[in-house]
Amino acid sequence: MKNFITVIIACTMLFVSGAGLTFAQNDNSAATVEQMKTLGGEIISLQPQSDPKVIGITYAGDNADYYFQIADDVKVVHKKNVKELQAGDVVEISFKETTKKDKQGRDMIDRQATTIKFVKGAKKDDTLYSE
Repeated sequence: MKNFITVIIACTMLFVSGAGLTFAQNDNSAATVEQMKTLGGEIISLQPQSDPKVIGITYAGDNADYYFQIADDVKVVHKKNVKELQAGDVVEISFKETTKKDKQGRDMIDRQATTIKFVKGAKKDDTLYSE
């Protein structure tokens, strides 16, 4: 009888610890990862009055376009505000990148610009007015 009770207790402990591991694995897959990053490039899209406010840049390093939500308290360096920026300007964006897993296990990435540093203005194209 003692052996029977010992076996039942051992099985119960294994079941409980196994269930704990399963829950821990599920929690890890739903974990949120936040990182601060910086990326520079040329503005290709700017919507400072939309909701949410969005800025898009093209990054030559990997020949890709990146889009960022603009935080309400964004800090703009070398310009008064975001409305002074325009397509073609070169900027450096510091942003918070938040990565979560969706129900299918895919990464869902959210990028929120916290600082936009104006580096140089857009190139002026005089070819339209030359004769």
